Formats: sequence, C-alpha cells, structure tokens
Amino acid sequence: MERHRTWIKRFVDKFKLSKPPPPVPFSPSRSKSQHSDLRYSPVSDLDYGTLLCWATNAVGTQRNPCTFTVFPAGKPDAAASCIAFNETERSVAVSCEPGYSGGVDQSFLLEAWDDGVVRATDASDTPLLQVTGLRPGTRYTLKVFAVNTMGRSQPYVFTAFTLTDVAERRT
Repeated sequence: MERHRTWIKRFVDKFKLSKPPPPVPFSPSRSKSQHSDLRYSPVSDLDYGTLLCWATNAVGTQRNPCTFTVFPAGKPDAAASCIAFNETERSVAVSCEPGYSGGVDQSFLLEAWDDGVVRATDASDTPLLQVTGLRPGTRYTLKVFAVNTMGRSQPYVFTAFTLTDVAERRT
C-alpha cells in the first residue's frame, strides 16, 4: 500500500505570515515499517514552534494532524525541596525534587561549603547525593545545582550539620 506523510511547520501568529509556510523537507527513513521518522534541526528562532503531520494512503488523508511542539533547550530549573538526611560524623546525604530539565538530560551537583571553601562534592544523574570526608561537628552550607549541556541552574542553598565525633566526646 502506497503511503506518505506531509509535515508542515506552523508559525505562531506573532509572525504574521502573508502566505502559508512551505512543507518541511522530509524523507522517511524506514519505508517498510508502519511509521515514518523526521529529523528536524532548528537553525533560527523561527524554526521553533509546532510541527504538523498528515498521513496519506490509498484510503485518504488523515483529517486531524499529529502535532509536535519544538522548544529550544535551555538551562535547567533549580532543584526544589532539598533535605539533608542520614547525617553522620563525616557525611551528609541529600534528596531533592528535580526541576524542569531545560529540555535535555540533566544531572545534579552537590557542594558542601565551610568557611568559604568547597570541602566536598558529589554528582549524580538523580537528585539523590551524598558528600563524604567531612569534619565532625561542623555546620555546612550545601548547594545543589541541576546541570545540563546548556549550563547549570541557580543553586538550592540550605544548611546541614555533621554529628560530633563520638570518640572526641569520650576523651
């Protein structure tokens, strides 16, 4: 059965086009399957927006188009609701809620600050982190960043304490 798809870029009203946009150049990469692929790489700000797709076969053309919205990638939003838990004499674990990723994969970075110096760091693909090698009985300023290929978020900043060393208390 002969079939094909037509892809059209729909522009936002603010551009006030005098004529309809041209079809997006398209060639299916898999001709024997039940789907078609479109590789679309925006070049300018005008290339972001909604892509519309209509399938056509021997029966006819699809009435309502499929739609895909293309957003520009950006820096991730800051993590939220971070809490410290499982504090020991030498470590602190942190859990956060991730923010918006910026449209691409993100990871997370934890920094433990004391006296204006970064004393320990941890990085993870999930917002569950732990810094180790800390000094007992110390107040730390913790900073959690979300990071992606476009940059890093503003930090989520909060305070945590390591426990006092039990051996020091006994002497």
